[in-house]
Amino acid sequence: MNDPTVHALGAAVEAWRDLLGQVTAAQLTLATPNPGWDVAKVIQHVIAVTGKFTVFALGVTDQPRTPGYDLISDDHRAAFNYAADRALAAWQCADLRRRCYLPFGTFTADLAAGINLQLRCWVSDAEVAETQYTAFTSKKGQAVTARLIVRRVRDLNKQAAAGQDELFPAWRYHAVFTGDLADDVARRAQAREVRLVVREFRSR
Repeated sequence: MNDPTVHALGAAVEAWRDLLGQVTAAQLTLATPNPGWDVAKVIQHVIAVTGKFTVFALGVTDQPRTPGYDLISDDHRAAFNYAADRALAAWQCADLRRRCYLPFGTFTADLAAGINLQLRCWVSDAEVAETQYTAFTSKKGQAVTARLIVRRVRDLNKQAAAGQDELFPAWRYHAVFTGDLADDVARRAQAREVRLVVREFRSR
């Protein structure tokens, strides 16, 4: 299938496969910046959501739900590889004319190919811009000049299926003000979900 969303989903899955290949069993219990989520729980979530939409892609149901049981067992890499291979095969043959009914909205199949819990999508048309900015200029002696990185992502129009198409695109913005000079700061801002795992490892 040559659908660009399915193709991009495949690239995202392969990026996760590469990342999880670097995660050791000893690192699964490490905390992440998301309170209450260790590395294992993030990986469990990724596998569960991947599996949920695989069931949809296979045509089993139009109302997929995230499984709540353990999917990692004793090998997180093997568990993800199994889920990833199954997902890629399913989406290559999926009928993109179908609709996917979720608790937070109804989506066309190509949008469903990208949905996850945090961004509502694996892949998106997110954009990142950066500039130098001086903050706190109104407070004498407290002005700080650093990097202002702003990430924006399209806000899904949940009423589109009902014929209420948007007059203009709506965006959600996420800003980061940082003195970190590392070249990959903007890239990390783009990859919010992956950062939950990676940031902890970089700090060790």
